[in-house]
Amino acid sequence: MIKKQLEQLVSQSYTQNNLDSEKVSEISKNLKRSELKQYIKALKAWEKSHSVTITLPSPLEDDSEHELFANIYPDKKLIFVYDPKLLVGVKITNNDLVYSADLKDILENISQYLHN
Repeated sequence: MIKKQLEQLVSQSYTQNNLDSEKVSEISKNLKRSELKQYIKALKAWEKSHSVTITLPSPLEDDSEHELFANIYPDKKLIFVYDPKLLVGVKITNNDLVYSADLKDILENISQYLHN
């Protein structure tokens, strides 16, 4: 399958920037196994490049905090994940970039520094 055809199939799989399961089902019915693998890989890559995962220790208190992230990443789909293992801080995954600011990591780094 040509890259341009693959890009067209991926763009046709979305309705208003949301993955449309009916369209995906229709497209996948008409693909060979090898083409289907390419299509799924392309869909995952598109999703990864157009979304940001924000990991927090607890749910956001109000909409102003949500708007803060929406302003930082205006063209991205925001996915909020809650992980109580984060003491205080945030972990942001934007495509292949991971930004982490967590009290636990800071304390571990200080502890390692003091023991060396």
